[in-house]
Amino acid sequence: MDLGFGERHGEAGLAGLIARSRAHVAPIHWGDRAAGADGIRHNGTCFALKLGGRAFGVTANHVVQRFLEERAGRGPGIALRIAGRPFELRLIDCERGLDLATFELDEAEMAAAGMRACEVPHGQWPPPPPAAGEPLIVAGFPAARRGARAGAPAFEGMADLLRVTSVGRDFVEIQVREGEMRGADGRPLAPGEVDLGGLSGAPAWALGPGSDPPSPAPRLAGMLYRGSRRLQEDARGAFALLFLRRLDSLRLDGRIARPLVID
Repeated sequence: MDLGFGERHGEAGLAGLIARSRAHVAPIHWGDRAAGADGIRHNGTCFALKLGGRAFGVTANHVVQRFLEERAGRGPGIALRIAGRPFELRLIDCERGLDLATFELDEAEMAAAGMRACEVPHGQWPPPPPAAGEPLIVAGFPAARRGARAGAPAFEGMADLLRVTSVGRDFVEIQVREGEMRGADGRPLAPGEVDLGGLSGAPAWALGPGSDPPSPAPRLAGMLYRGSRRLQEDARGAFALLFLRRLDSLRLDGRIARPLVID
């Protein structure tokens, strides 16, 4: 949904913000090495972040742990890929409580995956948290809309504007109503298609207090790590809940500060 931005500021400006968000994101997936596109077992989303001159990848810890468990059980026949390209996981850090994981990601690997790092200027990390009611751009790769093309994995990304419902010490909550998230073809994603098996690890960018006009430099607001499995209802109809993990705990070297208490 465009929250009225398209009417006030033009579709080109909104499309530009969405395109910029997609440039930092790629699908991370794994499956049977010999089966090609038909062998994808699971996928998540990852993004490239550059802090203090060092670039690294970020995703949800449960995405990484699921891959490691399957590889341990099935052996080298399970292959990890980013955007269809073979990838050797080199963990920097992971934290179960926060559901965050970071890994080494060099310039050649980013280029092969068609992504570039979201670079945060020196002295601007961590970014301030979003506020309730603030618009966000969320970008990721729903598992419900992956497939194959010419024998290779094909992922249809989504990036759209949603609005913050509430903010906690470690998380941000978003309500997603039917038609509020769209795929790359513009088709609305139904709440049942908001599959956290694919969107886990997706980043979100906040557009600024009030966002009128939208901020020309969106700030990283968090990473999608959890969603409600059942739809809820209120007077406006059915909705799903998505939760972002705030990234305050990420250090400049990619290490994760351990929290004393998790909300």
